[in-house]
Amino acid sequence: MKLTLLRHGVTEGNLRRLYYGATDIPLLPQGREALRKARETSVYPTAGHYYTSGLGRTEETLRLLYGDVPHEKLPGLREMDFGVFEMRSYEELKSDSRYQTWITGDVEANVCPGGESAVALTRRALSAIAPVLAAGEDAVCLIHGGVIASLMVSWFPGRGSRFTLTPQPGEGWQIDFTEGRPVDFRPAPFSKKMTAPDGAEEKGGIPMTYIRLMNGVKIPQLGLGVYKTPVGEDTANAVQWALEAGYRHIDTARYYQNEAGVGEGIRRSGVPREEVFVTTKLWNDDIRAHRAVEALEESLRQLQTDYVDLYLLHWPAEGYEQAWKDLQKAYAAGKIRALGVSNFEPHHLERLLEDSDTVPLVNQIESHPYFNNQAVIDYCQARGIAPEVWRPLGGAGGSVLEDGTLTRLAEKYGRTAAQIVLRWDIQRGVIVIPKSAHKDRIAANIDVFDFVLSDEDMAAIGQLDRNGRIGAHPDHFTF
Repeated sequence: MKLTLLRHGVTEGNLRRLYYGATDIPLLPQGREALRKARETSVYPTAGHYYTSGLGRTEETLRLLYGDVPHEKLPGLREMDFGVFEMRSYEELKSDSRYQTWITGDVEANVCPGGESAVALTRRALSAIAPVLAAGEDAVCLIHGGVIASLMVSWFPGRGSRFTLTPQPGEGWQIDFTEGRPVDFRPAPFSKKMTAPDGAEEKGGIPMTYIRLMNGVKIPQLGLGVYKTPVGEDTANAVQWALEAGYRHIDTARYYQNEAGVGEGIRRSGVPREEVFVTTKLWNDDIRAHRAVEALEESLRQLQTDYVDLYLLHWPAEGYEQAWKDLQKAYAAGKIRALGVSNFEPHHLERLLEDSDTVPLVNQIESHPYFNNQAVIDYCQARGIAPEVWRPLGGAGGSVLEDGTLTRLAEKYGRTAAQIVLRWDIQRGVIVIPKSAHKDRIAANIDVFDFVLSDEDMAAIGQLDRNGRIGAHPDHFTF
């Protein structure tokens, strides 16, 4: 038997980190649109039986993903009742000592007065799902993230925490059962259908997959990075070659001093600005000097554009909390389509959210096979923050691409070692921005959407990790 547990789409609670619990709130418009797009671009498992918790957001998610299929409602699978904290902020909830006790391990403790404990929720959910398992037939359940996490922790102790096993909206897990016992699980939906980037077909573009951020903005999953690409013609040429090869995502930064070259490369390519996803970043000196707004305007002038698609705080430099606040008006005004961070550890993210309801939509971090940084990736994905990885190939002069496992897989699939690593990132569900200033390598790096690595080969690459961080540690950088 295969049981698929899928989380409902984005609500205001997901965007603002409010804990609505069992309150019946609807999906947000961007949540509905994200599910419609997911249905078009993803392969969701089907089954003979469908279930919801009965709350409106699970009912609507089922309709958007599967249409008007006959289904049953299982009220026992509703979200946790947070009692007096209902409709209050996450910041208020997490300041309560009982909640702190709950998340640090004593799951018998109530979260708050009048609310449920994690153990009570788990018992309720297990009881509600028992008839589905007893029937022994494939089923799909559209329910809540906390309920999914409770069931997964109960069925697979030691395989993850409540946070890492909480799926993103519209996603979840498919669990294999044998004689009523959970055996293994894998993420759902299973894969992305191949779609070409807008405007790329007539330029010889090739397929691309996308990540839809929590605010509904769609970002191409693979882009061109231009770190250390020389300013001027070298950058402009690299960007032009990338766009001609089908890229629609360019990542730069104020610190790289090549934003003007990026803007020039876009102009030369002839690709309309609205079809190119442009990322730039706020440098540490500007963060410390409280120049977030001024630095953004300077970047816009260099890029020859009146907005950026993604703006990141480059590092958690002193004053990053205030910089985050200062950028909110520009975000609301449309000068920034998506706002995120870079090189933030979980404790930096938690600190940022102590004073803001705006959740970073992206966290760009170092990751490659010798330093997969999976713990931070899992942390972000569990909270709806899209992970984006820099230095995915280990950097110039590194030995990652010479690793025996990668060269063996390159031979097996008829690809380069670099393509194997980039495909690994795509299947991990992260955004990836390989850097190159060579026309042939730029073209080769995007040619990774017509093959799939097996589960065994994905695991083999994951086992190469040796905690080999190359860049600075976010807690100890000196620039």
